[in-house]
Parts: sequence; structure tokens; C-alpha cells
Amino acid sequence: MAHRAERTAARSNVKRIWIAILHAVLLITAAATLTFESAQSSTSVLASAMIISVTLIAMYLLQPGDRSFRIWTIYILGFILFIHLRDLADKTGIPTRFDYVIHADQSLFMGIVPTVWLQQHFATSPWLILFAAGMYASYFLAPHGVALALWRRKPERFKRYVIAFLATCFVSLILHFLLPTAPPWLAGKLGYLPHVMRLTDEAGRYLGPVAYQQGSAIADSNPVAAMPSLHMALTALIAVTAWRTGSHWRILGLLYAGAMLFSVLFLGEHYFTDALVGIAAALVGWKLASVWSARQSQVHEREKRLVSVPSAD
Repeated sequence: MAHRAERTAARSNVKRIWIAILHAVLLITAAATLTFESAQSSTSVLASAMIISVTLIAMYLLQPGDRSFRIWTIYILGFILFIHLRDLADKTGIPTRFDYVIHADQSLFMGIVPTVWLQQHFATSPWLILFAAGMYASYFLAPHGVALALWRRKPERFKRYVIAFLATCFVSLILHFLLPTAPPWLAGKLGYLPHVMRLTDEAGRYLGPVAYQQGSAIADSNPVAAMPSLHMALTALIAVTAWRTGSHWRILGLLYAGAMLFSVLFLGEHYFTDALVGIAAALVGWKLASVWSARQSQVHEREKRLVSVPSAD
């Protein structure tokens, strides 16, 4: 018995060492991400994606004792992997599409493209431009803030949200690869649409040169990844999560989704069709997470029943 306990303790120590190594790899990967972002090298992006994939699989298989840390690790690594793969989506060589989204919006709104109409009527309002730009920028923080809030307040919903978040990102990524689509502001710049500007640039000018340069750098990171709108997809996921969490959060979730829809259209960053497909991607992501969660519950119930069955003497 003593030898068995020693072997068990030794295996536990080895497992902890491997987990520590993988945690170090996670930190190195995060640092490498910043380096590869500045290098703008497709080879570097591929190498980073491979490191992240291997680390993610290893973390999943080893199953650290702290389950919340394991989920956070999956969340962080999965999102970094998505960022790098999304960077590759601009380099496939597939021609950028302009026309089909314009025709789709016109079919939905009796010949009107909502972005064109909104800018024609409201583009002279600095306060409206700043509001829309603020909503647009909130996308970079809000989904992660929701993850943090669920982890602290609703831990039973945290894991499902993480799975839904990553599923939404990667479902959207498939379309980014297969259907590179120009946003309205680029269509306006090249003559496909009349009188469409990139109002995020205008907001940056109102806020000063530093804000303008930083905002332009972020906005230019994926110029032909308009279909679907990831801004709308993740905002819709937040709305769905709020709807399932409690009544007093439902209105806030819907208001936020509505404000984001207005903002991405008004600023010239997305078509209504982009936003609609983004909402669909969020619903698919939530459904996949729900199916996964239901299967996990079935597995746990089956394991409980097996443990509770008395063994035959």
C-alpha cells in the first residue's frame, strides 16, 4: 500500500510539473503573440497557431485540478488561436466580394442600403459619431467582461459561455476564409456605394491624433472580414446570455445589441446582412454549447449511477 501511495504521489508530482510547464508555454505564447503581431509574417502566425493548438490540446487532456483555471486557459488560448487564424483569412488569395451584400441589403430594405441612409441623415452629428464609435470600441472589452462576471457570479453558466464564445468565433472564421467581403466604407471608397465614409476615422479625429492612430490600427487589422460581423455576433451572444441569466439583464442585453447594430451600420463598418449573419453565428454557437453541455450532463449522470450501483459480493 505504501509503494502504491508513493507511485500515486510521484505521478501527481509529474502531472503538476507538466501543468507548470504548460502554464509557462501559455505565458510564452502570449508574449510571442505580441511579437508575431508586429512582425506581420504569415510563417510566424502559422508557427504561433501550431504552438497554441498543441498547448490547448495538452491542457484539455491533462485536466488540471482547478477547473476554472482550465476553462480560462481554454478561453485565452482559443481566442489567441482565433486571432491568428483570422489574420490568415485575409491572405487566402480569394477575391474580395463587394456586390452581393449590397444587393442583399437592397432586397431587404426596398432598394435602400441602411448604411447609406443613416450616413446621409446623421453623419453631421459629432455626438452621434462618438456614441457609435464608443459602442463599436466596447466590443473589444464587453465579451471578456461578461466572461469575468459569469465566472464570479454565475459559475454554472461560465463554461457554457466560454464554449459558445469560441464556437461563435470559429463559425464566423469559416465565413471569413470562404467569403472575404469588403465593408461599406471600402465599397464607398472604391465607388461601389455613394456617399459612404468611415466614420470611425472621424471619431478618431474628434478625440485627437493618438486616438486616431490607435483606432485606425485596430480597424485596419482585418479590412475584408466584414462577413459576418463579429461585432454583432459577440454582442448577440451577450444578449442571449443575458436573456438566459435573468429578467433584469434581458433589457440591457437587448439595448446593447440594438446600439451595436446601429453603430456598425452607421459607422460604415458593416452591412445589415453582415449583422444578420453575425446574429445567426451567435445562435449557432450557443446551440453548439448547449448540445455540448447537455451531453456532459448525461455523462456525469451516467457516472453517478454507475458509482451508486452496489457491487456484487
